[in-house]
Amino acid sequence: MLLALKKYLEAKVAEHTAILDVYLQKPVAIGDHDKIFEVIVDRFEKLTCAKHQLDELEKIINAQQVQTETETKAETKTKK
Repeated sequence: MLLALKKYLEAKVAEHTAILDVYLQKPVAIGDHDKIFEVIVDRFEKLTCAKHQLDELEKIINAQQVQTETETKAETKTKK
């Protein structure tokens, strides 16, 4: 489940990054958009939130991997 959540968050980061790129690099594609600044701010907030969530999730995944490795080493020593 954690790996699925990681993929989901990576997709969100990619989505918000792509949308911001369009708004910032190709404003012709936007046309007359009277709330462009608000949209950019909203997307930037969503991007930073998704990145923060991804960072925190990676910490959890790494901690679980370390715990699993430690438990495996302890079991190996106990069996000897």
